[in-house]
Amino acid sequence: MDFSYDGAGGDSIHFWVGRGPQPSPKGTLVPDEMGYLEPLRRYVKEDIILQMPGTLTVFDIRWISVYNVKNRLDLGHVIVPEGINVPPSLLEVIPVETDFEHCQMLHSNLAVSWSVFAPSITITLIGNVEENEYMAFGVSKQGASKMVGSDVAVAYVDGLLGYVDDYNITARSPCTGVLGVNRGVCLDEKSLPGATSDNQIQNFRRENGINAVNQLKNL
Repeated sequence: MDFSYDGAGGDSIHFWVGRGPQPSPKGTLVPDEMGYLEPLRRYVKEDIILQMPGTLTVFDIRWISVYNVKNRLDLGHVIVPEGINVPPSLLEVIPVETDFEHCQMLHSNLAVSWSVFAPSITITLIGNVEENEYMAFGVSKQGASKMVGSDVAVAYVDGLLGYVDDYNITARSPCTGVLGVNRGVCLDEKSLPGATSDNQIQNFRRENGINAVNQLKNL
């Protein structure tokens, strides 16, 4: 309750939990209150709720820290009391397998796995989403996680068919044409003259509320 953090600690500051008498590198990164694994933003006296990753519960940890993962530095922590009265989570942990050597959680409900076979890369988006929701993953051209200037693949399952659409994002707005030029969140073929989608869907599945869409992208 009333959690504050100035956001000035850099790009390695995360919520971090673990066992032992005090915070140490032998801990586990915890997504923020929105489920993202990005470095912590600025907080000013906010009440937040954190969800432990995987099968980890509050009964498995001794402390919760604001931690500099890169420099192994504790910026502040609280001790979890023994015998704390916390109701069990009703969420179910569903294991997901991937055939690719690289895998990264982007959000508590979204993961990406990939394998490179030049001149292409095979990517699988795996998300805990509703039937009418989509998953999106892209590469920013600004050297940081920025929406504007990125090339994004939007993957979804519609009934018995799976889709991967290729978008070019030039502004935080719907795709709009002015004087023959389209700007905003536009399909590649609408925003770039002569462009076509460089994402090719290979296979997809939906099981236990999890969508997995496999795509081939030309580099």
